[in-house]
Order: sequence, then C-alpha cells, then structure tokens
Amino acid sequence: MATQQTKASQLVVDADVHTAYRTPEIRQDIADRMDEPYRSWLLDDSDVYYSPYPLDSFPKQGESTTEDVVVHSPDAIERDLCEGFGVDVAILNSLQKLDLIPSRERAVQEMRAVNDMFVDRFLDDHEQFYGLAMLTTQKPDKTAEEIDRIASEDSFVGVMLANGDSDKPIGDPRYDAIFRAAEDNDMPVCFHSSSVGYANSRRFPFLYNDLQNYGELHMLAHPFAHITDVTSLIMNQTVEKLPDVEYVFLEQDLGIVPLLMYRLNRETVQNPSEVPLLDKAPEEYIREQFYWGTQPLPEPLNNQDLTAMIDLIGAENILFTSDHPHNDFDDPTSVIDRYLTRLSDEDVDKIMYENALDVFDIKL
Repeated sequence: MATQQTKASQLVVDADVHTAYRTPEIRQDIADRMDEPYRSWLLDDSDVYYSPYPLDSFPKQGESTTEDVVVHSPDAIERDLCEGFGVDVAILNSLQKLDLIPSRERAVQEMRAVNDMFVDRFLDDHEQFYGLAMLTTQKPDKTAEEIDRIASEDSFVGVMLANGDSDKPIGDPRYDAIFRAAEDNDMPVCFHSSSVGYANSRRFPFLYNDLQNYGELHMLAHPFAHITDVTSLIMNQTVEKLPDVEYVFLEQDLGIVPLLMYRLNRETVQNPSEVPLLDKAPEEYIREQFYWGTQPLPEPLNNQDLTAMIDLIGAENILFTSDHPHNDFDDPTSVIDRYLTRLSDEDVDKIMYENALDVFDIKL
C-alpha cells in the first residue's frame, strides 16, 4: 500500500506494531538478563535462531532500507508512526520465534528476559504505548507462570504466540494451562505468523521448503498458520473449556474468516461425536471470542466485495493494524479513505479504535 504521512481524522489504535530485537544492543540487553550458557548462545553470531532473519525496516520516502531506520527505540515509533501517520495508541510486539529455539530451558529464560527488556526499553515512560508479552509453548507450565508474573505490569495488555512454531497444533490439551492463565488474568491471546520463521521451521509445514520464491511463502504462510490454529482451538474445544479467553489474530487476511466460520459449522454438524463439549456452532464461538487484524487488507478489484466481507465477519470483530514498520504496512488514512468508504461512521470507529480499546481493556 502506498504510504503518505498524514493524520487520520479520528482516534486510531494500532494493534500490530513491531519492534526490533535483533540489533546487537537489544540482544545484549536480553542476554544480560539470562544465565549461562544461554547468555553466550544468544550473543553468538552463528546462532541459527537469529542469523536468517532480515532487519525490520521502515522505508521512508527518499531513503533506502538501512539500519538507521530499524525500529530499535520507542522514539522512532513515536516519530514515524504516531506523529507521521496519526496513530494515537500503539500496541507493540516483538514477535520472537521462541518455539524454534532447540533448548526448552533457553526458550523459557529468553521469554522472561525479552518481556522484561520490552517493558524497560519500549513501554516505560510512553503512555500511548502498550505491549503484548511474548510467550513460548515449549514448557506450558512455565509459560502459565510467566503470564501470572507479567499480568501485574499495567503496560502489558495481552500475550502473544508466534503461531505455526509449536510442537503440536495450538488447541492440543497440553497447552490448556497457557490459555487458563490468560483467562485467569483477563488477558487476550494474540497470534501472529511469520513467513520468514516458517522458512526455518523444522515442524510446520514441511512443504514450504520447496516453494520457489518469497511471494509464494508470504502468500501461504500467514493464512495457513491461522487457519490451522483456529481449527485446532475449535475442534479441540478449547473455546468451550475456557470460554472467557479472547483470541486476536494478526496479519492473517480477512478473507479466511468466512471460510473458517462456515466450513467449521459443517464439519461439526457432520462429526458431532468429535466435539461433544461444543454447545454452539463454531461460527458463534468465532463471533463471540475471536478478533481479526486488518493488515493485510484484501484488495478485490471491486471495493464493494471488501465491504461485503466486512459485513460477513462483523465490524465489531475487526481491529485496525498497520504492521509497522514492514514495507507492506497499511497506514490508517489510506485504510479509511480507500477501503472503508462504504462503511458507516459507527463501523469505521469500531475498526479504527473502539474494538481495540475494548479487547485490550485500555482506558484513555
């Protein structure tokens, strides 16, 4: 989407803002909070967990994508996103691939260190910034303890899992402890996929290994990971076992939501013995407990088709997300002026800020 630095006309809450964590300074900050030998492993430049990933970047007009525009500080987010594009509240995440770390103990230590670094470096002293605490699924009991620990931090308004990287599909009962802790602490669980991460994943899905270009990977990885997770949460009946958990899916493409609702309706009707705990149709659970980020917005040739899709999903279930600072991010003014023109003012307000304030329990 073309970028033009201008202020949106109303309040804007951005639910998907990425921060860097692979710069030497930040890696050192994380490592300083860990025990040996994991501290040294993290700082080893040959560490395959870090080395394959490109730096996050924001290609401002007239500039190349270089390290000086890496989002390594809250000041850069405030300047480029808040002042530049009129975002009033930014919900930040760091999107580490903690489940790809071979050592489970290191993954747990790094999870804690990352979350502490995140508060100190990106959230403290910035009242318009809130954060999503990064989780690993490698030791669910330890992850549940981490949710309990960070829940007292006011700047954390939710938790995040990088979907597609876990040992088992996310609805597997072994992960119930994570969702139970989220429910007990009234924290929504956010999912975010990464096509780059899957290129290095040994687990899911192996067919990605033979794709010929990044466009194929980027096209398939995000939607497929979210489809898998939503299906797993419904068919393993996590939504019924823990009915007060709210799920937020980021960077998935809105086009998958009608597919999920209606096909899962059919599957549960045809195979009711597999889901004896479900008291409602999957569509009802999805409408009541699931929320969807806008980025990347589908781009049909007829904009009316996008309006129809939003009507099918429900504007009350959609959150504005920019995906800043990635080069395919969506700025709020373009989203409103180009894609939401057929919606009522009430529905635009729901998408641009009201839903996010409600889901993340943010009081302005």
